Amino acid sequence: MGLKAIFDRLSRRIVSTARQLPQNRRGAVALVFALLAPLLILCMFGAIDITSVNTARSSLQQATDTAALSVSSTDSENPNTSEATLKSLALNMLKANFQGGPPSLTGFSLCTPVQTTDCATVNGNPVVTNTVSMTTSVKGSCWLPVVLPGMCNGGGQTAPVYASNTTNIGFAANIQMNMLLDVSGSMIVGATTNDVNLISTWVGNNWSQVHYAGDSNQSKPCAFACHDEGPTPGNTTPADVQTGLTNAHAAGATTRYDVMTTAASDLIDHIQAEVTSGPQAQALSKNTYAFNIYSLSDALVAPTAAYTNTNYSGAKTAISKVQLGVDTHMNEYLPTFVSDVGAGGTGNSSTSPLKFVILVTDGVESDFYKDFYSGGNGAVGCNNSTNLSADTAWNYYTFTGCYASPINTAYCTQLKNNGVVLAVLETPYVPLTGQDPNEQLYELFVRHNIYPNGPNGQSAVSTALQSCATTGYYYQASSSAAISSGFTSLTDRFLASTAYVKQ
Repeated sequence: MGLKAIFDRLSRRIVSTARQLPQNRRGAVALVFALLAPLLILCMFGAIDITSVNTARSSLQQATDTAALSVSSTDSENPNTSEATLKSLALNMLKANFQGGPPSLTGFSLCTPVQTTDCATVNGNPVVTNTVSMTTSVKGSCWLPVVLPGMCNGGGQTAPVYASNTTNIGFAANIQMNMLLDVSGSMIVGATTNDVNLISTWVGNNWSQVHYAGDSNQSKPCAFACHDEGPTPGNTTPADVQTGLTNAHAAGATTRYDVMTTAASDLIDHIQAEVTSGPQAQALSKNTYAFNIYSLSDALVAPTAAYTNTNYSGAKTAISKVQLGVDTHMNEYLPTFVSDVGAGGTGNSSTSPLKFVILVTDGVESDFYKDFYSGGNGAVGCNNSTNLSADTAWNYYTFTGCYASPINTAYCTQLKNNGVVLAVLETPYVPLTGQDPNEQLYELFVRHNIYPNGPNGQSAVSTALQSCATTGYYYQASSSAAISSGFTSLTDRFLASTAYVKQ
């Protein structure tokens, strides 16, 4: 019921009661009522005003809190936002969230790493660093002038109501940045078509160095991202894959492994530059950064040390020492990684850091020999012809169940539920056919799991990796340059959000 309706209703009751007074035989009661009527009327209008003012004050405070929080969040995401823009945002949010007469922004001050003009004093009081302060007002209802002229400067919406808010922005966050690098044999594929051709030419000219004696088809070490090549299970070793990388370099080629590790190292330089001289340096320089470098292939290799922003070079050295493996066992070791990273914190202290993970992988889980020879991972006798079936999607044959599925997104969900921001940089699996005409590894074991609906279908691997990532933190790198820009783009997005509102 509105104030006017309440006023009309009470007025009608008073008039009705007054009309009945002459009929009342109890003159004393009539006299008492006549004497008390002005006071009752005054109390009635006072109660209306008190209720109205309290309602307006509560609504205005909520709108002011919302406006201050919006300004703080915007400034934390982009510390270079101008004070005029933030003040305009505050007023617009105030108007949008207050239901009633138009509110006014009577006071607005910022004291942040960039906006420093209001960091002296306000009303003689020192301003707390990294704060947004505002005061607001609105004219509330005042009906007392109806019976007492001169009260509230006239009737209607005239009584001033005030609200205020001071919100703290945390620009000194503790941040833990974790890199998880896929270093399986598939990463020594040539980074570009030209690199692939260089490696192919080199292998053709140096066949005696890369094949098994007595076997003209098998190649060791594999030059084209082959896993477990050889006449016996698990014959290829990480050292063989490392030799394959050496041979690729001898051919004058750059591999995806080279591009990935270089881009990861460049990212450390980029963060250092952003912190020291970038456009948000005044805010980012207040953070404390720790870098953990993990690698994943046949096993999860945990970092030997956490390098901080006082030792950027140490983090780069750790990246340069990451060793290649053979297969990709993500689903086997991701539970350990999730446990090792732990829960994300508030950023308020070194024991409760904000946590960021950037996973770089082609997303193809490879348990080939575990499945093909031992029947592991649910496959039984994959070397048995009964597991070879027609693949109508590809108009070919596929060994079903012999190559593990894409990444298990449950582990990603667990990371995200732990409060960790998970960025995924996908380097799509490069199909290299024809290396070994007797085995045709890609045709028989791999492509159906990446593209179960055929060559024109959606990649199941890409779908899984996109689902893994925190919203807005998935990036697919289709070229060498995109790998580098992907690192930078994903990390910059995270850094821009590391300032936090401490209301």
